[in-house]
Amino acid sequence: MEAGDRKNRRRSREEVLGEIIRAASKGTIKTRIMYKAALNSRQLKRYLQMLMKQGLISYNEESKLYTATETGNLYLERLDEFLRAKNQLFNQSKALKDLLKPGSEQSV
Repeated sequence: MEAGDRKNRRRSREEVLGEIIRAASKGTIKTRIMYKAALNSRQLKRYLQMLMKQGLISYNEESKLYTATETGNLYLERLDEFLRAKNQLFNQSKALKDLLKPGSEQSV
């Protein structure tokens, strides 16, 4: 997702989860995840609990680091595939709408 896209639309739940997992991909602290995923602490706490329960991230008590699991990395791969396909469909839809605008060249 481009930086400017965030201002124009809300993120889906899947995108938020992906941003959290991506932030934790190499192991990081909770605060860094919060900033990278642009969430407040209450939201992040809820998401982290859910992601740990689902086995997508793990937490190391000793180092205080959250890390993406193998399943979490698989989720990111699938999410990226989905977002690429979604973007292609959006672009195709836009191209179709552009053809219907008055003054556009249309083949008959």
